[in-house]
Amino acid sequence: MSPEALEARIGAYFAECEAREVFPDRANMIAWLGLPDDVYLRFETNEDGKYAPYAEVLKRARLRREGWLARAMFSDKNKAQSAMFQLRQPFNGGYSDKEDSGVMTIRLKIDGGSSDLLD
Repeated sequence: MSPEALEARIGAYFAECEAREVFPDRANMIAWLGLPDDVYLRFETNEDGKYAPYAEVLKRARLRREGWLARAMFSDKNKAQSAMFQLRQPFNGGYSDKEDSGVMTIRLKIDGGSSDLLD
């Protein structure tokens, strides 16, 4: 399947989801495309640098899902919590509602053993 054919199939999937008023989730998109999971993952991650055009197509599909969820959050109060949950998933954007300061604190407690190993 060429990147252009992949993009056309994804467009058809989104059109079908829109017509049925259902969320265009990743799992059903993969099934719609008829791709084995490992092939989809290879395309998505651009494994070995061979699949850049496919990775771009799949990135646009992810952004379309992300946009759909963001609109659902604001257009229907009943869907807001579910949409935010989906947006937090890595394959839908990986959103976080917590500020990331970039600083991580690690606390380590060592029990037992000899304390002279730490000197």
